[in-house]
Amino acid sequence: DYVDHEAKAPSCTEIGWEAYQTCSRCDYTSYKEIPKLGHAYVDHEAKAPTCTEIGWEAYQTCTRCDYTSYVEIPKLGHAYVNHEAKAPTCTEIGWEAYQTCSRCDYTSYVEIPKLGHDYVDHEAKAPSCTEIGWEAYQTCSRCNYTSYVEIPKLGHDYVDHEAKAPTCTEFGWEAYQTCSRCDYTSYVEIPKLGHDYVDHEAKAPSCTEIGWEAYQTCTRCDYTSYVEIPKLGHAWDEGAVTTEPCHQRPGEKTFTCTRCNGTRTEVVPRLENPFLDVLDDDFFFDPVMWALDNGVTAGVEENLFGPDESCTRCQIVTFLWRANGSPKPKATESPFSDVEPDDYFYNAVLWAAENGITAGIGDGLFGPYYVCTRSQAMTFLWRAKGSPEHETEESPFSDVEPDDYYYAAVLWAVEHHVTVGIGDGLFGSNDECTRGQIITFLYKAYLMPNE
Repeated sequence: DYVDHEAKAPSCTEIGWEAYQTCSRCDYTSYKEIPKLGHAYVDHEAKAPTCTEIGWEAYQTCTRCDYTSYVEIPKLGHAYVNHEAKAPTCTEIGWEAYQTCSRCDYTSYVEIPKLGHDYVDHEAKAPSCTEIGWEAYQTCSRCNYTSYVEIPKLGHDYVDHEAKAPTCTEFGWEAYQTCSRCDYTSYVEIPKLGHDYVDHEAKAPSCTEIGWEAYQTCTRCDYTSYVEIPKLGHAWDEGAVTTEPCHQRPGEKTFTCTRCNGTRTEVVPRLENPFLDVLDDDFFFDPVMWALDNGVTAGVEENLFGPDESCTRCQIVTFLWRANGSPKPKATESPFSDVEPDDYFYNAVLWAAENGITAGIGDGLFGPYYVCTRSQAMTFLWRAKGSPEHETEESPFSDVEPDDYYYAAVLWAVEHHVTVGIGDGLFGSNDECTRGQIITFLYKAYLMPNE
């Protein structure tokens, strides 16, 4: 009684068979075994387990079945490493505290973004001789960020200064340098010397000289404690006239100091010219003033001299007598009948007669009121001077001859600048002699030394 059996393919580990029959009543079988195939091995490399994944050893599988020699190696789990948190900075990120695994790249790291700079502005600073400067820049309030750029220091710009020696009252210094840009200096002060005192005694003031108190000076400088005492000045008396003024020149009054006997003088103005007919620019001005001062003449009236009036014989003799000091004659009686004791010219004529100045005009007469010529006047004058010799051998005048009685007198007068004549080579011998002329002759003759 056939029983059909399906075929069974062999497997790697089990046999197989073809389809066959058996008998349900007997052990008949058409069974035919097919040998097991055996595994068709595939080699698999081992894989080490990780923290999160399993691993396995090297194993085989079969390409025909699910055979495997696979042996799983459990996952290792993380080997945690703890990391501290790091705060973020301006330029760097930060993180919270986190863990990593020492075996894998596991991390619980969470990044915190960088903060960025919190800028602070800084003004520029110019460099100086001894300090650096910088341009305007920024820093960060949270970190050490800076855009600072340094400008080198300039160094000194030296200026040389000469040394100054100290004095008594002022300090000195050695030669030194300063800087034209800053207050740098190599200045070294030398103390002032102080005074080297010299003592000076006091001096009392006088009338003409200042005095001073005792004082000190310094041998090194012009220091002085000198205090001047003003000169006292003179204590003048009322003064006395020591030179009387005259018509020719001023006089002088002398004052004496009651303290020192010193003297001073003042000019006493010369006497005013009393004559209206004698002017400053007249040739006879000085002679008339001389005659007035010496008592030779007082004029013809109170304020008139009469310079152009003819001079009489009695006038010229009187002038000569007075010019010689009005000496008293030795004779007591007049040798001339026309000269009386009450005449103003009495003593003058007697003096002239006894001194050989005049012998009269003859017949016992003097001729007092006769007009006197220039030749007579010069002869009277020459005789009054002692009839001196002359050196000139020839007369400069055509009207003065050697046999004239007045020849020697005129030549003497010319030599001594008493006269220069009247011009054109003439002396004017017989011309009437005016009062202005005779006084001028007297003035020139009596101002020269005696022969």
